[in-house]
Amino acid sequence: MKLRAILPVTALLLFACGPGTQVKTGKTTVTVENLDSPAAAPTVAPPKVLPPHPSILTAIKSIFSNQPKMVAFGEIHKNDKLSYKSTAAHFAEDILPHLPDHGIKDLVVGFLPDDAVIDAELEIFMKRGTLGLDTPNMFDWMDGPDLCGKLAILKVARAKGIRVYGGHLSLTEAPDPYKVSSMYDSDPEKFADLVRQHTAQKAQAVLDQGKAVATFGGMRHNNHDPLKEDAQASYGDEFAAQLGNKYVEVDLLVPELSEGVPEQIAVAGWEKQIPAEGITSIQQGQRFLIIFPKTSNVKTLQSLQLLHCL
Repeated sequence: MKLRAILPVTALLLFACGPGTQVKTGKTTVTVENLDSPAAAPTVAPPKVLPPHPSILTAIKSIFSNQPKMVAFGEIHKNDKLSYKSTAAHFAEDILPHLPDHGIKDLVVGFLPDDAVIDAELEIFMKRGTLGLDTPNMFDWMDGPDLCGKLAILKVARAKGIRVYGGHLSLTEAPDPYKVSSMYDSDPEKFADLVRQHTAQKAQAVLDQGKAVATFGGMRHNNHDPLKEDAQASYGDEFAAQLGNKYVEVDLLVPELSEGVPEQIAVAGWEKQIPAEGITSIQQGQRFLIIFPKTSNVKTLQSLQLLHCL
């Protein structure tokens, strides 16, 4: 994303392909189209940001108005123990249940490995609906501050008949999920490129079957117009070239993940667009930014409280 700046800014992006990658962008200027004309190309017209919607359904309708073949959802990963609602939790509750209504029943997630062992464990989960001793690799890869958000995605997918595929490194490439951070630190570009390859291969396999597909992962990976220095991390430009306006990029912003980094999403003054309730939508062509409200009464959770969903 040369990211959708409403005004020129020098941005600092926390993109998350792994553990909170920070990437500096240069100055960038784009415009934001009205949500009522989702197929419109960016113009030099003054930017327009719709006021907060009481429901995300309005934005979802716009996202799918052109019947996309691929919708790539980008998040900033949650790595702290605070009780605010994570991007994964918002996605599970507010967006994922509606995908089948728009022809998408296949989802590639970045928090699980692309591996036959994971595929087998996913089958067990989809039959039973819970993690257990027979799904140890899934638990290890989902373990952490956002375990419940990730689990919510899987539970909603199960309830809605959505097939889930892992899009991260294979278990051969990353046998120990608790060492993934050090793997990333040792060679960020190679790591990001491997994640890109795995997610892209899974998504392409679904497209080759004549089906539409959604992906959910770090915001570095879904950029349909990535920065030059970040190109290895993104599959977005590949699919945008292949699918044209049938590829849609949707970036999901949780304000608590952005506090202290105002230019994180390269939208000057984005803090003023945080809704008290509902959501705020910004669109530029086939790119959407959805801003969620803040969570009230945020507290620090104990380790056992992070497992409340099990």
